[in-house]
Amino acid sequence: MNKSKFTPGPWAWQKFGKEWCLAAQYGCRNIVLSVLEKGRGMRGHGAALAVRNDERCVLVPLDPEHPDARLIEAAPEMYAILETIGNIHPSNPLYGSSIGGAVLALLLRINKEG
Repeated sequence: MNKSKFTPGPWAWQKFGKEWCLAAQYGCRNIVLSVLEKGRGMRGHGAALAVRNDERCVLVPLDPEHPDARLIEAAPEMYAILETIGNIHPSNPLYGSSIGGAVLALLLRINKEG
């Protein structure tokens, strides 16, 4: 399997001024996902989602082919797989394993109520 091209984690929400951004502890610009206001490299009106461009170290308008965008798009499918693993039967070797425990911890983190 090839090395993934999306921004490595961990990712966490951070507030920069008045805006919340999804940020990582990696690279020259740690913002993974933000809002790009009109006038900051955007054409048209309003605002758009922006992702990082590691080559230029800037935020650029979201492109569905960007590795971070593809990872975000795949999140519901990944969640479904995690749920399947989290619902394993006690006779399954994963039950009680470190992998099973990590999956359950991740599901609890995703499903926590605010």
